[in-house]
Amino acid sequence: MNLENELKKVLGREDPGEEFTRALLSRVAGTRSRRKRRRWLLAIAAGLALVAGGSFRLAQYRRERAEAERASAQLRLALQITNQKLELARQKVVVKLNRREEN
Repeated sequence: MNLENELKKVLGREDPGEEFTRALLSRVAGTRSRRKRRRWLLAIAAGLALVAGGSFRLAQYRRERAEAERASAQLRLALQITNQKLELARQKVVVKLNRREEN
């Protein structure tokens, strides 16, 4: 035999058999199920990331809201004190003006 015929024989196509076909199809099906599982895991991870991000933002909003309420309370107190001081100053001015008018 010549080399060319030998190579054709050795490198020619062969039927892999039923067992190989079944194993290959099983593996392909497993790959598909892994892809589906991976997609679900990614969806779950994305959902958890959204929940975690939302929770963080909500906590941040509540802290900012509490700080704003404290600042508002401090401002109201400062305005009340200022109002009282201005009222005292007004009363002193009125008293002085009344004394001048009497003299």
